[in-house]
Amino acid sequence: MSPLLIDSNIPIIASEQIGEAWATVILNEVAKGNCPAFTSVLYCLEILESYWQQEKAFEGRVLYKNFKSLLDDQILPLTVEDFDLSESLFKRTPHLPPRDLIHSAVAIRHQMTDLFSIDGPTYTDIEEVRCVTLNELLRQLKLTGDYIDERN
Repeated sequence: MSPLLIDSNIPIIASEQIGEAWATVILNEVAKGNCPAFTSVLYCLEILESYWQQEKAFEGRVLYKNFKSLLDDQILPLTVEDFDLSESLFKRTPHLPPRDLIHSAVAIRHQMTDLFSIDGPTYTDIEEVRCVTLNELLRQLKLTGDYIDERN
């Protein structure tokens, strides 16, 4: 299984939405070492910012600390090279949001092709990366159960 760059929306969903057991199951697989995963400091910032905007800064800090402890040595930094690469990606795909281009640049610079996000088809226009679907990831991890059935 290729290493994944995990979007901030996965731990947010795991911590907040009842009935979205798949997010917790995937993070548990990461914790067990069955799913090689990374994130970036920008995704960590997105967790803090999302909760701060909801006036839930304390909850955001708790989730950040938990996510950080899960991926402690697998949190990738942002560099000037990432921003430069995102700018070149922007020339090819000016319709995509700058944050997604930076996330893609981080993945490319670290030679990762797979991103796991539920943000939709944003990454499909960037040929160097691909967005792994939930069902594909669950199948790769050989997971079955209600969390697969409810998403089909």
